[in-house]
Amino acid sequence: MRRRDVLKAATLLAAPLAGPALGAPATPAVAIYDSRHAASRLWAESRTVATVRLDARNDVLRIWRELERSGTQPNVAGVTTWADFQVICGCATEAGLRVRHDLVRQGEVTLVSWTAA
Repeated sequence: MRRRDVLKAATLLAAPLAGPALGAPATPAVAIYDSRHAASRLWAESRTVATVRLDARNDVLRIWRELERSGTQPNVAGVTTWADFQVICGCATEAGLRVRHDLVRQGEVTLVSWTAA
């Protein structure tokens, strides 16, 4: 990956992931990202105060169920693929959380920036 690609991805993320536009705090308690995509990794790295960072590449449904079993429903945010977002959206809705999202394009890949609170 070239420096230009990283800067371009960061620029794409700047507006939709600003936090207030999505109605969520800038630093969620849990940050879910997909390590296969540079824009998602950059977003997770920028969340330095997030208590937990979880890689959606490892089965997002299992991750969500483990969060539910922990007994808390923290403020959760992420940048994931559309498919992972659909799973998270269903789980969050079941848990009574409100989900907000924006699309983020990174080349040919469309990622979803979302919050559940």
